[in-house]
Amino acid sequence: MELHEQRWGVFAKGATAWTFHPAPTRERDEWFVAQANSFLDGLDGKTNGLCSLTEGLHTLKFNLAALESARTGKAVFIS
Repeated sequence: MELHEQRWGVFAKGATAWTFHPAPTRERDEWFVAQANSFLDGLDGKTNGLCSLTEGLHTLKFNLAALESARTGKAVFIS
């Protein structure tokens, strides 16, 4: 996701380059306000459509593995 370029992309397995798609244009802080409101709703016990704690943890593990792979130049696997 490249918000500054107003696009999102995928790099499919076997592809040689990114495929980009336009992202909806929003106000500059709209994403941050939505995230903050969702967090506050969660504190109040309300449900939201962002992601579950399990999904968030998996995303964190993925990002840490990507950083480790970039640092070491080796594949890093996560469960």
